[in-house]
Amino acid sequence: MSAHTELRVVKDQGKGRPFVLLHESGSYAEWVELLLEALVKRTRVLRVECPRINDQNWRVVSRALMELSAGQGLKQCSFVSFGAAGILLQDLGLTDVKQVRTAVFIDASTRPHPTRFQRLIDRLEEIMPLGLPLRLRTEGFDGRAFLHRIRCPALVVTGPASSEFHLHQAELMARHLPTAWRVHLESSSAELLCNLVCEFQDVPAKCPQKNGRVTASPLSAPVAAPHSPPT
Repeated sequence: MSAHTELRVVKDQGKGRPFVLLHESGSYAEWVELLLEALVKRTRVLRVECPRINDQNWRVVSRALMELSAGQGLKQCSFVSFGAAGILLQDLGLTDVKQVRTAVFIDASTRPHPTRFQRLIDRLEEIMPLGLPLRLRTEGFDGRAFLHRIRCPALVVTGPASSEFHLHQAELMARHLPTAWRVHLESSSAELLCNLVCEFQDVPAKCPQKNGRVTASPLSAPVAAPHSPPT
């Protein structure tokens, strides 16, 4: 496996229901480490690092994540993804429904690192009444048309450093994921993020109340989304 497709477990600590922190190499490392330190006190945590995701390597890296999960004996995991690594989590939620208990998407997008031209086309497609007539044929991942099939409870998070693109993508994901909560953190506090992720695990995996709140919320905004939970 080349460096462009290699996926590795940086740390595997603690005991209990497995929890996977997924991020690209060189991105979000400080937040990932702080979150690991907070979570490992209550459960088993794996920090998994992947290469920069692109239209050419996402299939291979996504397959590597599935193989890693099987090799580690991971079942019904809670996942936290950072940035474009959320592509792998979306694909896993689509292809192995029972593997993902809960999904937290931080600064996620529905496609990996789109160019400015791709972003412009995406915006135009959203406002056109005829579907997606401008989309070019590509082997790249584009989760927009499949979000409704990801059935696990999902938390979509942005913060003060999130770009306009990530804010737009978060609104899109929260709108189309069947069981999603949307939170924008006004502070970059790692402690606030850790509290949020820990509290979200109290949401029941089956028939969660999508329009409710995470318990004892320290959040800066309601944890809510516009649709009802699936039946």
